[in-house]
Formats: sequence, structure tokens, C-alpha cells
Amino acid sequence: MKVRIVYRSRIAKILGVGGITLYPYILISGDYDEVLMNHEFIHIAQVRRDGWLRFYAGYLWDWVRLSVRLNKHAYFELPAEIEAFSSQRLVRHPALNETRTREV
Repeated sequence: MKVRIVYRSRIAKILGVGGITLYPYILISGDYDEVLMNHEFIHIAQVRRDGWLRFYAGYLWDWVRLSVRLNKHAYFELPAEIEAFSSQRLVRHPALNETRTREV
């Protein structure tokens, strides 16, 4: 399935995030940023590897579980985010070659 990128996304802006992956969409609050795109494409790879339901159910479960355990917002502690942050500065993600972009 082709990845679709939406720049200046209202949803991303409302959520207060630079970008969010809602497979097969990547919603970016601003303009192109290579590090952010790599980060979001790592999430695309995670969804493809784990499957849509498993990835998002696991992400939500980890967020709730870790937020309660740590008594704080656990975004940076989530396994999916740790993986994405650890690789986001690598060379341009190969999946960028298969995208279609649009502005809203």
C-alpha cells in the first residue's frame, strides 16, 4: 500500500505534534523535515512488520501502562518511539521513494 503524506495537516496541528503516522498516512503539521520523515517512516515499517492492529494496540497499551507506572507522559519510553528515535537520523529512508504527497 502506498504511503500518503499530508503536509500542514490540521489533525497533526490539533494534536500538537510535528508528525503522526496513521497508516497509510503520515500527517505532518508543517513542511518537509528529513529527520521527522525518517522517524515517521520507521513507524510505517513497524506497522508493516507487526500488522496494523498489533502495532496500534501495542502502542496504546504501552503508552497507558508506562504512563501509569512512571506517573508521567511516557512518549519517550515507548518501545516503538525508542526504535524510531534511535534510527531517525540515518540516511534517507528507502520507503520515501514510494510516497505520494499532498497539501491540505
